[in-house]
Amino acid sequence: MGVLTVIGAFLVALIVPAVSRLLSDEYKEWRPHLVRKVIRFSVRFLPQSERGRYEEEFSAHIEDTPGDLSKLIVALSLIPAAFRMSDRPLLALGLKRALDIFIAVGSLALLMPLLISVAIFIRIESRGPIVVKHTRLGKGGKTFPVFKFRTMYSDKSYDALAGLAFRSDPRITRTGSFLRITSIDELPQLFNVLRGDMSLVGPRAYPPI
Repeated sequence: MGVLTVIGAFLVALIVPAVSRLLSDEYKEWRPHLVRKVIRFSVRFLPQSERGRYEEEFSAHIEDTPGDLSKLIVALSLIPAAFRMSDRPLLALGLKRALDIFIAVGSLALLMPLLISVAIFIRIESRGPIVVKHTRLGKGGKTFPVFKFRTMYSDKSYDALAGLAFRSDPRITRTGSFLRITSIDELPQLFNVLRGDMSLVGPRAYPPI
């Protein structure tokens, strides 16, 4: 397994940075243009007399947000916010769901090389499923399965409290420890967003008591 791990690490070290750099450079060139378009689209749902002021406020708020990807996410979140301000809550909910799907699909496409690499490392290091399910409490008290990358040895107990294990817990794999520190283990939850179990904006889902 040691040799396979080294080979896997070498391939990931070559492929992931190259793909990530290409996508990052392309996105950085388009980001300012996309953000401006989103802001102008958002303020169209506000009264004509308020549009200029809010366009300036939205732009300033986004510029204060660190990170290129975060700027676009914040800009997209302004669209349902503008709907709420225009007293059209039902339309805002529908748009919020559409944005959840759009962002989740886009994120999965961009992160696919990383997701595949993580899956390979998990499979190489220990036997068991690549993705596990935990029960979480959703809206209206309904429970749903939340997806996460497996970070523990599959022959160990994997209950609702597994996600709260300490980093030094012997049940956690070496790959799992890194995934937990970086929160990469939570990326499969993008599929929960696509299913409608969760929203990208909202309270965190907790295990049922």
